[in-house]
Formats: sequence, structure tokens, C-alpha cells
Amino acid sequence: MKMIREYVHNQSIVIRPAESVLLNNVTLYDEIVDSIKKHDRRHVVFDFSGIELIDDCGIQAIVRVAERYSRKGYSFVIANPVKYVVKLLVEKDVIYRINVVFDKKNDDGMQNKNQ
Repeated sequence: MKMIREYVHNQSIVIRPAESVLLNNVTLYDEIVDSIKKHDRRHVVFDFSGIELIDDCGIQAIVRVAERYSRKGYSFVIANPVKYVVKLLVEKDVIYRINVVFDKKNDDGMQNKNQ
């Protein structure tokens, strides 16, 4: 079972992890890397709006991808995490390594420019 869904929106790859990401950092890491490799975009948005639960392993997988690919010119954003996830991102100092944004979104997970 895939742990992520991804699609391209404008100049970004949007990656939506499953609702719960627990103890699967190797699989999550590999799926994210595969998504990045198959698209020619260098901006990656992790859409966390549907994430209800993520553990340290899931966070570590995302950080590892971001650190590896940032050196190759990629940029990363975590979009719309719930309060629990924000707390975890702060506790793990991820918030200082990957931008976290909160936007009003339309139903495809991207910011609505008309609002």
C-alpha cells in the first residue's frame, strides 16, 4: 500500500502522506524520493492537511529527503499541519529546517489565489 499520493501543481510537486505515518520511515523515504525523481520540478510541497498522526520516524524520513535534496537545489514546504503535528515539528526542530506554511486552500490542496 502506498504511503503517499502525489501530483504536480504549477511548478511544484505536491506530496500528500497517508492519514497516519507510523514506523515506516524507510518506505516513506523511498516513496518520496521516487516521486521527486519522476518529476522535473524542484519545489516540493508536503501537504499535511490530512495528516492526523505522524511519529518521529515519519518526520525523520521527510527531514532526510529535504536535507539530501536541498543540497541539489530543491526547496521544501510543509503545508497546513494540524496542531499536533506543529507541536512535533517544533519539538524536533524541523520547523527551523523546513518552511511551514498555513494557507486557505481549495479542494486540490493548493492556495486559492482568488481569495
